[in-house]
Amino acid sequence: MAGNILYTRCPRCNKELSFRRPENLEQFPDDYRYPINCPNCGCCIGVKLNKIDRSETSTPFEQPYNTDYETDNDLPTLNQYNDDDDSNSSDADPKQNKNPNGKKPKTGLGRNIFMMILSLIFIAGAVVAYLISTGVIATSSYGLELFNGISSWELVVKHAAELKGLFGESVWMGMYTILPLIVFTMSCISFIGALVCAIIKKYSRLLNVLWSLIFFAVTILLYISPFMMLAEGVSFVVVFTYPIQLGMFLAYALPLLGFIQFLFSLIFLAPLNKKQK
Repeated sequence: MAGNILYTRCPRCNKELSFRRPENLEQFPDDYRYPINCPNCGCCIGVKLNKIDRSETSTPFEQPYNTDYETDNDLPTLNQYNDDDDSNSSDADPKQNKNPNGKKPKTGLGRNIFMMILSLIFIAGAVVAYLISTGVIATSSYGLELFNGISSWELVVKHAAELKGLFGESVWMGMYTILPLIVFTMSCISFIGALVCAIIKKYSRLLNVLWSLIFFAVTILLYISPFMMLAEGVSFVVVFTYPIQLGMFLAYALPLLGFIQFLFSLIFLAPLNKKQK
C-alpha cells in the first residue's frame, strides 16, 4: 500500500509539489533527506521526513507542508531570487545607468575656459591700450592701439557727430575708429557667454564656430585698416610688412589670436562624449 501524500514547495519556482511518503522510511537514518525533482524547473530538493509510529492511526494530511529542505546546489530561497531580480531590473533602468562604462560625461568646461582665456587677452589688451592712450602708462603702444575699444566707446558716446565725419572723409578711417569697439565688445560677450556655459556645463559647438568666424573676419579688417587708411590703392603685399615699418609689432597679434580662436572652435566641433558602438 502506498504511503501518505505530503506537500512541499520548490525554493526556485515556488511551485507546490506533492509526493508520497516512502514505505521503507524507517530503514533510513534520522538525518536522511528524501530526494524529489520539481517537474516545473527541474530543481532537485532534499526533503527531511519525520518518522511516524505505524501503531497509531495517521491521516493523509498529517504533514501538509514540509519546509525543511535543501537543494543539490544549496540554492537560495525564493525571497533571495526576488531580491536579485529587483536589483537586476534597477541596473537595467536607463535613468539609473546613464553611463554604462563608468566614466563621467564631459561637460565642455575645458573648452569654455579656453575661450574665456582668449577673450580675456583681447580685454586686457584693450585696458592696457586705454591706459597708454590716457598717459597712465608711459610707454609706446607698439600697435596695441588697435585693441583700444574703450576709447572708441568714449568717442561713440560723447562725440558721435565726429565719428560720422570720419566716415565722410574716409571709409577706412571710420573703420579704424569703430572696429576696435566691435572687437572689444565681441570679446566681452564671448567671455560672458563662455562663463555662463561653464556654469551650466554646456558648450555650443556650432554657435562658437560662427561667432569665431565673424570675430576672425573683424580682426583681419582691423589689422589692415591702418594701412588702407594711409595708403589706399597700394598693393596688399605691403600689408604684411607695414607693422614692422611703422613699429606696430603687436598688430600681428590681432589676426593671430582671431585665427587661433577660429581654429580651436573647429577643433571643438568634435563631440564631447563619443557614443558607444
